[in-house]
Amino acid sequence: KIKNKQVSLSSSNKNYSDVLVSEEMDFTIWGVCTYVIHALSPINKENMNNNKVFALIDCNAFYVSCERVFNPKLNDRPVVALSNNDGCIIARSKEAKALGIKMGVPLFKVKDIIKREKVIVFSSNYTLYADMSRRVMNIISEFAPSIEIYSIDEAFIDLTGIKLNYEKYAKKLRETILKYTG
Repeated sequence: KIKNKQVSLSSSNKNYSDVLVSEEMDFTIWGVCTYVIHALSPINKENMNNNKVFALIDCNAFYVSCERVFNPKLNDRPVVALSNNDGCIIARSKEAKALGIKMGVPLFKVKDIIKREKVIVFSSNYTLYADMSRRVMNIISEFAPSIEIYSIDEAFIDLTGIKLNYEKYAKKLRETILKYTG
């Protein structure tokens, strides 16, 4: 919600209070991906206690990653997962992305690539993905005082006022998630 040049960030979870952000406020959002850790905006180290600090945790190719946990032979191979009706590709391994397979493309449009490159195709297994998501979110909640689950594979955490090395923190979180989820 935008009012008087302020943005209200609201959570659907009633345990978290709204945060008002205005033009005058500085806050930093950190991105944490499976293989890349980077700041989306620079951190003012002298003013860290006055800034809002959020981290975004986004699991990489989540549905494919879940399938690989229980079938390691899929590692380093092109893999895609399909939508509910098996109509469109909704998750791709980095190997499938390298073949030029786009997100959301109808399966019939890439049948030739799938066959030629021996891409492994899965129907969505939402029971598995929900269980793995619950495991990941539980681990994240052990690392942060406040978590806002955004989607099945994404969450924001509030690190405001916590003094730590963000890169080491992110690496430890990633290591822990991999250790306990596969």
